[in-house]
Amino acid sequence: MTRWLVVGGGSAGCVVAARLSELGAGDVTLLEAGPDHGAVSAAPGEPVVDRTAIVRDGVTVVRRPGDVPVPYLQGTGLGGSSLVNGAVVVGDPTAEAHGHRLPIEPSDDLGPVADAVVAARGDDARVGLVRRDGRRVTVVDAYLRPATSHRDLRVRCDTGVARIVFEGRRTIGVETSTGQHVPADRVVVCTGAIETPVLLLRSGVDTPGVGVGIQDHAGVAISFDLPDGPRRGVAIGAIVARPHRQIVVMDRLPGRDDMGALIAGQLSVTSAGRVTVPDPDGPPLVELRQLTEPSDLDGLVRAVREATALLAEPELRAVVGDCYIDDQGTSPDSIVTDEAVLRAWLPDHLGGFHHVAASCRTGTVLDGDGSVRGYDGLYVCDASALRAVPVRNLYLTVVRRAERFATHWARA
Repeated sequence: MTRWLVVGGGSAGCVVAARLSELGAGDVTLLEAGPDHGAVSAAPGEPVVDRTAIVRDGVTVVRRPGDVPVPYLQGTGLGGSSLVNGAVVVGDPTAEAHGHRLPIEPSDDLGPVADAVVAARGDDARVGLVRRDGRRVTVVDAYLRPATSHRDLRVRCDTGVARIVFEGRRTIGVETSTGQHVPADRVVVCTGAIETPVLLLRSGVDTPGVGVGIQDHAGVAISFDLPDGPRRGVAIGAIVARPHRQIVVMDRLPGRDDMGALIAGQLSVTSAGRVTVPDPDGPPLVELRQLTEPSDLDGLVRAVREATALLAEPELRAVVGDCYIDDQGTSPDSIVTDEAVLRAWLPDHLGGFHHVAASCRTGTVLDGDGSVRGYDGLYVCDASALRAVPVRNLYLTVVRRAERFATHWARA
């Protein structure tokens, strides 16, 4: 019987482990560094449990050359970022739901800002939400829990992996953070676009391109007061979508029910960075190099202008108060009226969508079946394997890839 090890119980790992087990691929063990947080009880856009328990500490990124590292929030524990993401689907929810188990419901409980955006721009601004009966559904709920009764599936939480173990170029298992050797015939790494290249590099994988090409969607936030307070509704219920850009409408900010925001984003990005491990015993260096390609800056300039124009619509002016581009109370009017000022301001106030991807690209590091070039029995299946960060719905893209590749591996 083939022994499979799936490293990482996030959006991809839970799907891979469940599908391999269901299809009788062999003996399947899922190793997750964090805990099992239990059943979901949160609405989309809200964390399942206390945020401090599910957000991984210590991960930082350098967004622009010369910048200081800043924290990069990710979900940790069984379910990974499906525990904390916005659970938002852009496009036709019926079409997006086809072919996988994550339930997608239309966003019908809009807050005042999303209501105003829909009124100003039309019903096509509504989003779908990954939920059932108004509650978040994670990959654990949709895939892993139903499969845990299978005799050949084991889930081990609180089990970090220090390195992958090889015999020559053949994968023979992993070594956990406590020094235990877990044998395997095939190892699937599903630890995400930052941790996957780090694990490969620390394991001595010498395939060219590991860590090269990491991308994230570029964005900036314009926050605003809600003078009348938020109406009960989801945090994100509407998005203004463009072919290469989008504006995320937030009816409330984390911990601030009296404030909302428009997040203007450039989603078709060409700028790319890299993940390295300068010190084998130290943290990785994640350099995103955002807006280093002129086309990305051009697109973000347009997105910010579109967001400020939206805020000037009568429907929006009726529900929002003062607007800010920073924590100093600066009005967006101070930058958008001068093209040169806006272009100079954006790189220094850049945020992201927490959509990192493409750090172990298919076609460079991986073959078309997800196998790592130059090694036997080693696979990658998560956002790192994508050729580029997708324009929309990264979460569903990863889930679909996990379903497709696990099915292929089980039937090969």
